[in-house]
Amino acid sequence: MEELKQRWRFGDYTPVGYLVEIFSTMAAIGEPIAIPNVKEFCQTWEISERQFYRAKAKLVERGDLEEECGGIAINLLD
Repeated sequence: MEELKQRWRFGDYTPVGYLVEIFSTMAAIGEPIAIPNVKEFCQTWEISERQFYRAKAKLVERGDLEEECGGIAINLLD
């Protein structure tokens, strides 16, 4: 996961692409894709909350992501 963050720091990803990579990585290692605390998630992954919410909205808008109300539980759609 550190390599993913490093590539983000170097500008290899757009915010949307970065979220897709984060969620795909989490799913690949069997982690539930749930974000109980967006602030902590953003600090951990070194993405601003504004970038996170805009990227998440874009993914939902284009049908690549579903979210549950009452928190953010992510379902990547194929």
